[in-house]
Amino acid sequence: MISTVINFSTLETKFFHSLIKEVSLFCDDIIIVAYDHFFNGDKENIELMDELKLKYSQLRWIIHPWDSSKNNKFWHNNARWLGLEKSKYDRILFLDADEIPDGYLMKRWLQYEPLHEHPLHMFSCYWYFREPQYQAKTTEGCGLLVDRTQVQKEMFFTDRERWFFQIYPIKIKGYCSLNKNIILNHFSWVRTKEEMLTKVKSWAHKSDRDWIGCVENEFKQDFSGKDFVHGYSYNTVLNIFDIKV
Repeated sequence: MISTVINFSTLETKFFHSLIKEVSLFCDDIIIVAYDHFFNGDKENIELMDELKLKYSQLRWIIHPWDSSKNNKFWHNNARWLGLEKSKYDRILFLDADEIPDGYLMKRWLQYEPLHEHPLHMFSCYWYFREPQYQAKTTEGCGLLVDRTQVQKEMFFTDRERWFFQIYPIKIKGYCSLNKNIILNHFSWVRTKEEMLTKVKSWAHKSDRDWIGCVENEFKQDFSGKDFVHGYSYNTVLNIFDIKV
């Protein structure tokens, strides 16, 4: 039995139906944590969020006030901690709203994985760019399953965000899959030009490079087969979650 805590903003609405459908296959305690503003200070679309809350009333929603007194990474971390505090179970899966699991694979993995052997599990994932059919040939890691009896609050409030295990001596099983079948799909950059620009103006990594210039240059042409984030090469796959860009 696990809880799932999902960091959400309305920028991820296009993924939300498939995300909840898949998570519901293995979890009966889903907590959505969002803020009343984007992290650049723009107001969230509260009307849309209210519609989603009404449509998905089986979920537990936390809409928290945002202000500019803390940096963006703090607010990512704070959302996860708020969700942890409300979680029904001690095992908690932390997802971002653009990370969609294959629900059946996750259910089987949870049935057979000896969870007691590790307090943390991180998953292998497919990574996508621009369109849901462009899947990187290089896999990454995303999602984090945590035994909350084995962690402390301070672990959640570092610049490493979910990857706090990189600085704390805590045992983790990394890049989990089910018999080499990838469970998670990360659609972080599956967006229109306008959505990408909104993302890079408000996310926690906005100062890492000239993201706005990267996005502007990307959309001057059709997809080249290489992304500007990592330079991965791509396969073309089915849009199995029917995501509309």
